[in-house]
Amino acid sequence: MMMMMMMMMMMMMMMMMMMMMMMMMMMMMMMMMMMMMMMMMMMMMMMMMMMMMMMMMMMMMMMMMMMMMMMMMMMMMMMSSAKPQAVEVDRNALMQPDYELQFKSSTDLVEKSKEELAFRKRVLRRDVLEFSARVCSRVITDRSREDSPVKAGMQGFISKDGNRRKVDAFLSAAGCKGLSAADFAAAADTDYGTRNNLAHTSTDSVLKEDAEELIQCGAVKLLKDTLPLACMLIEKFSLVKDHLFA
Repeated sequence: MMMMMMMMMMMMMMMMMMMMMMMMMMMMMMMMMMMMMMMMMMMMMMMMMMMMMMMMMMMMMMMMMMMMMMMMMMMMMMMSSAKPQAVEVDRNALMQPDYELQFKSSTDLVEKSKEELAFRKRVLRRDVLEFSARVCSRVITDRSREDSPVKAGMQGFISKDGNRRKVDAFLSAAGCKGLSAADFAAAADTDYGTRNNLAHTSTDSVLKEDAEELIQCGAVKLLKDTLPLACMLIEKFSLVKDHLFA
C-alpha cells in the first residue's frame, strides 16, 4: 500500500512538474510573441517615421521647384517687358532702317558704323584731292576762268583744229566708225564731272560751290589729319580766292 501511495505521489509530482514546465513554456512563448510584436511595432513605427521624412522631403522639393518656377516666370516677364513690342508689318513692304536696327546686335551696329565711315572717307578722299588739284591749277594759271570757252563744254575745246585732229585720231584708232568729234564731245558733256570738275574746266563759281558742298559733307573733319593742305584749301577757300585769284 505504501508503495502504491508513493508511486501515486511520484506520479502526481511528475504531473505537476510537467504542468509547470508547460506553463513555463507557454509563458516563454507568450513572451517571445510579445517581443516579436514589440519588434514589429517598432519596425512599423520606424517605417512610418521614414515615410513621414520622405513626405517632408518631397514637400520641400516641391516648394523649391515652385519657387524656382516663380522666379523664372518673373525673370521672363522682366525680359519680355524689355523687348521691343511686336508690330504688324507688311511683308511685301520695304523694311525701314529704324525697324531693321531693332534686330541688329551692338557689334553689328559698330561694324556698320565703321563701314559707313570708311566709305565716306573713301569717296570724299578723291573729291578732296581733285578739288585741291583744281585749286592749285587755278592758282598756277593765274587767270580767271569765269569767261572761259569751257562754259560751252567739250565743244569749246574741239573747236580748235589741233584738238579736233587729236579726237579724230583717237576715234579712228579705237575703231569708232561713224562717230564724229562733235558726237564724242556731246557724249563727254553728258557727264557733269567731265564738264565741271576737271582742272582745266574749273571756274571760280564751281570751285566755290564744291568747297561749300565738301564742308557740308564733313570732308574737312574726316580728312584734315591725312590731307591737311587739301582740307585747308577747302575750309579757307573764300580767303584763298580773294587773295590769290584776284
